[in-house]
Amino acid sequence: MLLLQKVRKGSGKELISERLKKKKRNNKILITVTVLRSAGPIRLMVNEDDPVSRVISAILKSYAGEGRLPVLGFNSAHFFLCCRGDFQEAIGSRGGRNFVLCKKEIHQPWVIKEDRVEMMADKVAGWKAWLRKSFSFKVVSH
Repeated sequence: MLLLQKVRKGSGKELISERLKKKKRNNKILITVTVLRSAGPIRLMVNEDDPVSRVISAILKSYAGEGRLPVLGFNSAHFFLCCRGDFQEAIGSRGGRNFVLCKKEIHQPWVIKEDRVEMMADKVAGWKAWLRKSFSFKVVSH
């Protein structure tokens, strides 16, 4: 019914151009993503217009679904694709099909605090550290 109404409203050329636009919007590309410290690359079909963040999410879901190691998690904000500038940029905008998924370095201030707490505990229990140090096995070199 809708198709007939469209035919009546416009010419056949308009219908063909609409179909071509829809096809053009749904261009799929095969990408190969290498995950650091993983057994092999992941091959994935994605839309050419998908932003990098959506592609990273799809990669993480596929990676977890295959049960690969190391476990990466599902937060795409902790990862980036090498050779991609903008996180919202379309994946097919630069023509590359091979990518490397890297994990961002996340600063964890609580680890530093724990180290300081341990250092203070060693200072308080100084005699224990001295005793441990004096009984440690030492190899004398020539």
